[in-house]
Amino acid sequence: MTPTDHKPRKRKSNLDDTLKKKSRKRKKKVIAAIDPNAPPKPKRITGLNKPLLLSPELSSIMNGERELSRPEIVKHLWYYIKSNQLQDPADRRFILCDNNLKLIFHKDRVNSFGMNRDLSAHLTKKEVAPIEQPIALEDYVDAADIMTTEDTSLKWNTY
Repeated sequence: MTPTDHKPRKRKSNLDDTLKKKSRKRKKKVIAAIDPNAPPKPKRITGLNKPLLLSPELSSIMNGERELSRPEIVKHLWYYIKSNQLQDPADRRFILCDNNLKLIFHKDRVNSFGMNRDLSAHLTKKEVAPIEQPIALEDYVDAADIMTTEDTSLKWNTY
């Protein structure tokens, strides 16, 4: 066979590639041994789970609680709505407000999806303790004790 006599390459079609795809090997999940006697992990207090201060009107519906996180507030509110059957039977997306809910929402009928937006007027962030200011060097050392270049008899080398 001479260098000019070569066989033409067969082109692969896209159909051949799709039919002959190799399946990937899946890694097996390692199941960690769970200690039944271990104490439960504490909930992380992140932005959504931070406790907020409630207004007196909202606090009356929340069984007198003064601080709750936003998910807990919504959970208590839905419990109140369901137990008092305040969902609109014609359109269950809406909540019919009784006297307590009218103090919060200021409407007779509230959309359940906009409920969180209306709740924000009754929630305030908990104040964080102020960070201490850094202490200045003068608080620890007398100004007379600090050595300056004029005080020394050494000659400073300048390069």
